[in-house]
Amino acid sequence: MQKSSNLQKLTPEYLSKYTYWDKEKAWFNNLAENLGAIRSGHDVMELKGTCGGPVIIVGAGPSVEKFNHLDMLKDVKCHVIATDRQLIPLLERNVIPEYVISVDADPVVAKFYDSALVREHADKIKAIFATQIHNSVVKMCPFERYWFVTLIDDPFKTEKSISRAIHWMTDGKSMSEAFGNAGAFGWAFADAVGHKMIILVGIDFSYGPDIQPMQTMFWNGFMKKRDGDTKEVLKLDYRWDLNPYGHKVLTDAIFDSYRQVMHKGIMSTDSKTVNCSPYTVLHGPKIQTLPLGEALKKFTLQI
Repeated sequence: MQKSSNLQKLTPEYLSKYTYWDKEKAWFNNLAENLGAIRSGHDVMELKGTCGGPVIIVGAGPSVEKFNHLDMLKDVKCHVIATDRQLIPLLERNVIPEYVISVDADPVVAKFYDSALVREHADKIKAIFATQIHNSVVKMCPFERYWFVTLIDDPFKTEKSISRAIHWMTDGKSMSEAFGNAGAFGWAFADAVGHKMIILVGIDFSYGPDIQPMQTMFWNGFMKKRDGDTKEVLKLDYRWDLNPYGHKVLTDAIFDSYRQVMHKGIMSTDSKTVNCSPYTVLHGPKIQTLPLGEALKKFTLQI
């Protein structure tokens, strides 16, 4: 990882490049192992325009457990899109999502599909997969799979585009920004397939109010990048956000880059986004913040 100069913030553009540098070996190894399944599988945009009405995106931010949001969803009759981490917890509450999303290349994701409950609902759920997910996830997942190519570069402006090469290698699978994580991509997918009311649960992009920077997963990486300068890490790589719910929550440069990319997407569409995640840093123009209980009462969440 390249060293940063003093007082240089980590921009979404830089972090996108660093993610590629850090993950490229895993991404392309996974792509090679998945290629047969991808070429013979569905394209994610086959689902465009097939949905409508309100949808709930269920992420895995810290507010979900703190505010018992999964239990609040048990009796809701509504379109649901799950991030992979929340698939089994939702099924345990008899909440059957229509789609589950995986974008991470880490093999640990396979355990989110390793359950008799998952196999029991094999014919009811569709999986939305980025081409770089680990092959163990593909083998474990019993669902019908829909694929997309994660954008690495601009396929229309880059003469020798890696994204465009993967597009043709995968038999023309659609290319898309992955938006940083499964929850954020869930929003983009919901918008693309036709949902005009998108309700976010567990889309915090924060660690919540009760954790310090030194306890977070990226602390050691930031310290290495800043040559062990604690003051510089605290100043440039972390911030506290007082959100519309009145919670002061901790976020970092990684999560904040996801927030910025997702907010840019929200600003570009006419879909309505309601964020019901009390520890969220995703708020601002075109995002309504509302407690989940109120949102479930206010909006007619019927299929």
